[in-house]
Amino acid sequence: MVGNRTESVVGASTNNFQFSNGGKVQRHANLISKASLSLLPEHKDQIKEFQSIYRENQSLYREVEQKTQIPSVLIAALHFRESKGNFRTYLHQGDPLGRAPVNHPTNIPTFHNWTDSAIHALGMKKSTQNKLGINASTNDLSLLAEYAETYNGKGYENRGLVTPYVYSGTSVYSGGKFVADGKFNSSTIDKQVGILPLIMSVSNGDFKNLAGNTNSTLNSQNQDSFSSTLSQVRFEQPTLNTNGFNQPASA
Repeated sequence: MVGNRTESVVGASTNNFQFSNGGKVQRHANLISKASLSLLPEHKDQIKEFQSIYRENQSLYREVEQKTQIPSVLIAALHFRESKGNFRTYLHQGDPLGRAPVNHPTNIPTFHNWTDSAIHALGMKKSTQNKLGINASTNDLSLLAEYAETYNGKGYENRGLVTPYVYSGTSVYSGGKFVADGKFNSSTIDKQVGILPLIMSVSNGDFKNLAGNTNSTLNSQNQDSFSSTLSQVRFEQPTLNTNGFNQPASA
């Protein structure tokens, strides 16, 4: 997003997905297994806006999905985080199209339409996509979360913190934010809803986690938990309706 890309680790290996607790993807699986929705009022407004953008532009997101093999719902969620779904901006960082970008990354071509910029932006993360084995049909939330965090930058992980880029609007994020590129403020709360609640708001299919065979259904009985085990997560529309959300119609 404009002005608050996180810092990266100088000299860090992009070939190593290991994390101190047993793997970076496993770290996300652990977070997802205990996350519940914790939405601010502005988060609910943003989700309604995202649903409308996603509903009205699914054909564009699916076009990019076909060309990049990144799931369209993840593309849409990244787009919303970067620029609130503005199609006149680069997907890379939310800067205006048609001029040289001023926020990281700046070493990219000048694009004049969103689709071309989106394909290029996702292509820059092709090595991450390949290492994670993500394709258009990927429904493992842990993989999508790791991809999204890598897309934004590893500044939060470097500090041992949960990234709001993915988890803002859930119980596992408690605060701290990069308020500008490379500038972190521990007392700032990210009021922009994260990738996972965005995906949830337009998804009524199954999303898998890393391990286990027990199904966990998102409903009011389990207090809107994403998953109570490292298993299968199903996002059910009745729960979203209780939070004031409406499921977009399929294109």
